[in-house]
Amino acid sequence: MEIYMNNSSDNKGKKILGYLFPGLITLLVMLIVLVAKGIWPFGSSRIDLFDNMQQVAPLYAHLWDAMHGDASIWFDWYTGLGTNVSMSMSAFSMISPFNLFLYLCPRDYILEFISVLTVIKTFVMSVTMYAFINKRYNSLSYNIKALFAVAYAFCGYVLLYASCFTPWMDIVALFPLLMMALDIMEKTGKKLFYIIMVAVMFIINYYLAAMSLVYILLVGGMYLIFMCDKKERCKKAWNVGIGTFTGIALSAFMLIPVFAQLSQSQRTGNTESLVSQYFSWISNPTFRSFSLGEFERIMMFYGMGLFFVIIFTGIHRSMKAVGYKNDEAARRFNWYAISLIAIVMVQAIAEGTNIMWHFGSYNGYTLRNGYIIAFTLICLSCAYADKVLVNDCIKKKKAVIQAVVTVIICAFMAVIYDKLPVNSYVAAFVFFIAVFAVMLVIHIIGVTVMKNGYKVSIVISLVTVEVFIGAFAMTGPPKFYTYAPYQYGDYVQLAVNATNNLGISSSPVDRVTNPDLSMNANYPLVMKRGSLSSFTAALQKNTQKETVRWGHSKYFLWALDSGGTVFSDALIHVTEAVNINKLDSSLYTLEKEGTEDNEYDLYKANYQLPFAMVTSSRLASIDFSKDFTKLSEVSQQNSTESGYNWNTTARDWIYLHNLMYSALSGDSDKLVTEYGKLSGTGTYEVSAAQTADINKASDNTTPDKSTQTTHVVQTYKDKISGKAAVYMSVADCNIGTSDANVSNLFRSLTIKVNGKQIDIPTIGNVSNKYYATDYNNGLIYIGTFENEDVTVELDYARPLDNNGEVSVGNYIFTMGGIDLDKLDSLCKKYENRQSEVTYTNNSVTVKVNGSSTDDYVMVPIIKSDNWTVTVNGEKRETKDIAGMFTGVSVNRGENEIVFTFKPAAKDKGLLISVLVLIAMIAIMVVDHYKNIRIPGWMQACASGVYMAIIVVLAVLMFAIPLVASIIVNIRYVLGI
Repeated sequence: MEIYMNNSSDNKGKKILGYLFPGLITLLVMLIVLVAKGIWPFGSSRIDLFDNMQQVAPLYAHLWDAMHGDASIWFDWYTGLGTNVSMSMSAFSMISPFNLFLYLCPRDYILEFISVLTVIKTFVMSVTMYAFINKRYNSLSYNIKALFAVAYAFCGYVLLYASCFTPWMDIVALFPLLMMALDIMEKTGKKLFYIIMVAVMFIINYYLAAMSLVYILLVGGMYLIFMCDKKERCKKAWNVGIGTFTGIALSAFMLIPVFAQLSQSQRTGNTESLVSQYFSWISNPTFRSFSLGEFERIMMFYGMGLFFVIIFTGIHRSMKAVGYKNDEAARRFNWYAISLIAIVMVQAIAEGTNIMWHFGSYNGYTLRNGYIIAFTLICLSCAYADKVLVNDCIKKKKAVIQAVVTVIICAFMAVIYDKLPVNSYVAAFVFFIAVFAVMLVIHIIGVTVMKNGYKVSIVISLVTVEVFIGAFAMTGPPKFYTYAPYQYGDYVQLAVNATNNLGISSSPVDRVTNPDLSMNANYPLVMKRGSLSSFTAALQKNTQKETVRWGHSKYFLWALDSGGTVFSDALIHVTEAVNINKLDSSLYTLEKEGTEDNEYDLYKANYQLPFAMVTSSRLASIDFSKDFTKLSEVSQQNSTESGYNWNTTARDWIYLHNLMYSALSGDSDKLVTEYGKLSGTGTYEVSAAQTADINKASDNTTPDKSTQTTHVVQTYKDKISGKAAVYMSVADCNIGTSDANVSNLFRSLTIKVNGKQIDIPTIGNVSNKYYATDYNNGLIYIGTFENEDVTVELDYARPLDNNGEVSVGNYIFTMGGIDLDKLDSLCKKYENRQSEVTYTNNSVTVKVNGSSTDDYVMVPIIKSDNWTVTVNGEKRETKDIAGMFTGVSVNRGENEIVFTFKPAAKDKGLLISVLVLIAMIAIMVVDHYKNIRIPGWMQACASGVYMAIIVVLAVLMFAIPLVASIIVNIRYVLGI
């Protein structure tokens, strides 16, 4: 049954409805799914998988604050002691028109609101895809255009990643407009629309925009080779080149700060040569196991069976047509189609190509540009649709019956999905491959049997079933996914509830800590309270390393609360703690207990130092960067200069604490005394059943990290002098800068202090007893002791190496006690010298008094080029202090110190954008009155360069990786 929409009608209402109708169908499907699965606002479930809850929701909270005038969009005060979010603005599509809807959302419901944003974005995807198809393939029937547009909105990429990383959906929604702009430029030579779309894409998301441009480069090259008249190639190559360059330059005000931050962040730093990296890329097998990555790869083709059938049937029928050998246009287009299929297919098959398209690496999300697969196949299907599909008019009664049958099948498939095993990727593989295979076979049969054309009414019903199955299964947390504890979004609401219930005040400078890690990493953004904790993946290059040297834990690109000491917390001006586990009254005073459904209590830190500390300028001359652990090991003849692992800094926290204390107090005595004398080592055996119990108790699900039947116990004894808060750690010097999960220590060590087992709280389990975890692998607080003996027993449940030898000698045990009397004296010394602190969205002003001896100020802000510092209006140079602080000299008397944040190179980027815009407008005006002609030699050079790039990419990015992939995968399967 043809839905009549006359595209040439003067009735604007019908035209608008024609564009909106695919979006309305998409909206209807999404609403049905949300209602059926009880997803907000139709229930309490959420779309909060993986990064949506881990990074997107907190960053949306920051964006919400910025839109309401409570934050700088470039800078986040709350995480990582203050974080440059220039990169995150683009990587998370924060400058996107879709995010204007966030303004209407209550701040406490941002995580839930992601479902609404997802619905809006899929609606727009259908509309923009229809607009592209209608522009490019206007002669197609409306039914086909609308159907294909809806299929794009429910392609495998969207089904997979909308619930995981909704900011990417902004690019998926706008990508058809970028390709429409490219199509217009190729046909008419008009570049303005293309330039604007390139700029918009890079402003919204530089990463996916760059990946999209690689696609345009490749597709444009195939167009020039197969579809373009030789006389026009030079001109069209010039247009693509100059249009792309201008669009990128227009977005420089966003791109320059982004890349300035990237160059300074921990995301950079691969020291291998490009050749070494290339061989590493192409030597990766494609499929390794039934894991999430492999599932994502096959899901990119979900719903694409119909389009494969249309394309290959269309190619086959065109080749069988009379006069095909003499029809150069048909032959060229077939080769063009094959080349485009090869471009998107090789990426999915050859991992080397995929890695290169991801610019050298990726972590999770196997095909981040997978939307181009669906877009390419759908567009090529539009070109061949008239050779394969036929519109049919069916009677109303038959249409109703067909609709009812379609609904019944959808309901039946939803029931089958509900019967799938939980947490089983194998079940997911089988289920979705079965759906794809069944649909593919049906489409092949339909094309084969219906000689006069595959009826669109039948295709609509089949696509409806496939779309609904995918949307129902993949919207919201799929039941077959496995989730690590940090991947649950409950922490967002926990932070919201705790903040409201405990009355936690907002402050970027009076910082908070969550020692038991029950609030995950990005809770400070939700809570609007400054902290060290951070996972916005935007920390400066050495920040994480320095936090580890101070005793904190290390995981991926995170900064973590765990591992801090009472002194290091005081230095960064932690004034309160929020926790589920009860905190030691020696270090914290309970301020308020949680009520109702809030498990958290609020504590006041007993030992506090001012936000800005005035001290002697000799602080600036102390070298905090030495690897003190290395020097200590060498001096004790436990290692050699050449053989020691430079990356292990397990004892550095003791030296850093003592150096900092001495500088601030003027006291030459140590604040931290190292304790722990090895008094004995013993071995005992456990049964296999006990081993299984230990694995279960420790949440150890890694097969190659199973605990062993042989256990080794080390006992350390010492007498604590005075009153001391005691901390300890065990570091594996074999793993270098790797995360704790590669070590045999991972979830295998239990610690007893004076016979009592110590908690090792971690994300997802505040009662965990096993060290080390991903998120708690630094210092562990074991108690406050006063003039008493302490016995520490370390029970290693995985002490043997791969050769069966005891390997605990590779671990560095450290135990130190912080003298609380000395710390108390230091806090009292500075109590009457509190600095006056005020702040704005991107600045902090500190008022202090200097003297002849106190002529230097240390502030717990990480030094970077983004900060401009003035003292009484005069710009001052600053110095990095111990990796976590900034030092600046001050004058005698009153000093007003102002730290102002401005992203590095922001002004340069803005200047480039403005100059390019002015130049572009001037050229357009001149061209309007006097046609500007580009010299032929310039166009020829552009074409030559373009073709050279295509040849290089064809060989290095496609041919070699494809051959290498075949060899590597065969070797992998054979176990060679």
